[in-house]
Amino acid sequence: MTVNKKQILIVVFSIYGFGLFAGEAVLVTGRVTDPKGRPLEYVNVYFPDDLSGDVTDGEGNFQIKTRDTGRRTLMVTCIGYENSNLSVNIGRENPDLHITLQQKTIEMQPVSVQASSFSIAEDEGVTLNALDVVTTAGAAADVMRAVQTFSGVNTMDDGAGIFVRGGDVHETKVLLDNGHLKHPYKYESPTGGYFGTFSPFLLSGTFFSSGGFSAQYGNALSGVLAMESLDMPAKRELSLGIGLAALSAGGSFGLIDDRLGIHFSGNKSQTRQLFKLNGGLHEFSRPPVSDDINLSVIYRYHRNGTIKAFAFLSVEQIGVEAITPNFRDYYYGNEKNRFYFLKWRHMLTSSVLLTGTVSDNQFRNNQSLSALELKTDDRLHNSRLDADITVNSQISLKTGLEHQRLKTDYHGTVPFDPNDIQGIGKMLHFDDATNADISGAYAEAEVQLGKGFAVNYGQRIGYRHQSGAWTHDPRLSVVYGFQTDHALRLATGRYHQFPETFYYDSDNGNPDLRPMQAFHYIAGWEWKPPAMMMRIEGYVKTYNDLLLQEYSGGYSNGGHGYARGVDVFVKRNMGFISGWSSYSFLQSKRKEFLYHQPVPTDYDITHHFKIAAKFNISPVFNLSTSYRFASGRPFHSGFGRWNTQRGPAYEKLDISASYLLSFFTDNLTIFYISVSNVLGNENITAYTYSPDYNEVYKRTSVYKRSVYFGLTFNF
Repeated sequence: MTVNKKQILIVVFSIYGFGLFAGEAVLVTGRVTDPKGRPLEYVNVYFPDDLSGDVTDGEGNFQIKTRDTGRRTLMVTCIGYENSNLSVNIGRENPDLHITLQQKTIEMQPVSVQASSFSIAEDEGVTLNALDVVTTAGAAADVMRAVQTFSGVNTMDDGAGIFVRGGDVHETKVLLDNGHLKHPYKYESPTGGYFGTFSPFLLSGTFFSSGGFSAQYGNALSGVLAMESLDMPAKRELSLGIGLAALSAGGSFGLIDDRLGIHFSGNKSQTRQLFKLNGGLHEFSRPPVSDDINLSVIYRYHRNGTIKAFAFLSVEQIGVEAITPNFRDYYYGNEKNRFYFLKWRHMLTSSVLLTGTVSDNQFRNNQSLSALELKTDDRLHNSRLDADITVNSQISLKTGLEHQRLKTDYHGTVPFDPNDIQGIGKMLHFDDATNADISGAYAEAEVQLGKGFAVNYGQRIGYRHQSGAWTHDPRLSVVYGFQTDHALRLATGRYHQFPETFYYDSDNGNPDLRPMQAFHYIAGWEWKPPAMMMRIEGYVKTYNDLLLQEYSGGYSNGGHGYARGVDVFVKRNMGFISGWSSYSFLQSKRKEFLYHQPVPTDYDITHHFKIAAKFNISPVFNLSTSYRFASGRPFHSGFGRWNTQRGPAYEKLDISASYLLSFFTDNLTIFYISVSNVLGNENITAYTYSPDYNEVYKRTSVYKRSVYFGLTFNF
């Protein structure tokens, strides 16, 4: 049931991570160059005893915050260069280190085998980092919206939903510290939601794959977004924020000789003033409100071992006008989302790392609109144990076990036809509680074959206990690196995903459904000269056993389809100007649900171009802009004539600016302002129909030209 939730928060900047009040951490800095004195980018520099480290920037510089002093070993690694192990004496004051790496003359290893992958981290071959997310115009300081700027990700509307290479939003699995986050969006909708659940400054890094991901990730047909929460605080900080529609507070500090660390934050969003300024308040019976709070505690019980506990709670409410060709009514919704996990991490030996995570995601959602009345209670418990084993410099192994238990309760009434909001036709009645237990295991090996060749091969099995269905997924990735900054990548594999539990309902579904299946075929080229990265990939995906909604009731596995396309991604840092751009070409057709013949999918956006640029006007003034162009979405021309026409193109330009001030020692104050949809385009994002499909109503973008401003205060 597609509901238009109008004009949710325009741009809200995160308030985490800018504090300048240093604790007991020691800062180790330096620069890495080649024998000719040229700076080397993307060099891994780290202390293996506690895994603290950094990756060099475009000038070859690095900085590491660590709390252990004395004589220690510093490891320096870079593709195409000999590894370097340095013995350094860490004191309270450390001079800059100058490290020179010697180029390899015979082999070029190790190389990364992952295809179609991006990271938002300082330790994984950086594509974006947390500050990039916050300063990207139009991203609203949101990780999901920043990921949308990558190639291979199509956006359906003004929301934050991640549609990967012809796959539905529910085909991308979202993880936090290996715990499965089944509801990763705020203000949920059928196309995902309007914002991601977590601030980028709650995260130490984010890995995203748009296809060809390895066997360690299961129960996902299209993509994986794997986030890691913050580890031990490197400094003490407090921060406060106030904006046109939000209040925020947060902090981090260490205790017990820095063996215990705590992160906390809270946010309150109230949008009434936002809509009074920018217009649209009359469209709400209940302007969107949101509250969230989180707490993270990290305890280092051993030099090589930590335990982390994380708790998050959010509540959202909205009442918004919904318009169809036949009537006007108000949609009401309220959500409560809880997520908890306990993570254990221990370096058993110098070559064996064990990680265990137990998580619980509880979600409750009440929705009402005319004939629709639905209450949903979801609870997903996930347990996982992983082992990373380094056999030698050429061979590494990964293996793991996973179990999920999902309980879903549905109560209410929903129209059979999503456009029959008034309930004139057939209605589906739910009063069900369904359970699912899914177990999985995987093993994979990554082998460096010399001269830039590397291979990753893995196998994964899965089992759904209630239906007795097994899955078996072999996966293979190959990479050949040459000339130190070029790489060719190939990947293929089989991927399965079990349908949501309510599709197995004996009254409205089918208890004998099989898991849905996809095959990925990917070929790409990557170029990484200094201060730049370029990637071109072509892919084909085939789908089988997709769900088909039978007119007589229930579901079958009679669906199938394909997606094929080309993705281009370029990132460049020129000092004064930096940014990235992406282009995606996609063709996708499916036979699924009510579409009883192959037709373009709802999210078949043929051309998608995105660019984000940042201008460092001065050390205290930053200006950023982003532009997005997408060709028209498919839409129906009548009943049974599904997605036979296309709407007009989508075009949106955003601008933001920030200014930094310091009112006293250890203070950083950031003033910001943003303008969304500068051109004022009324983009058409969807269509709704009368029950007989003779009348159509065009829904335009929730982002009219809008202004947002505020400040953050850090000390």
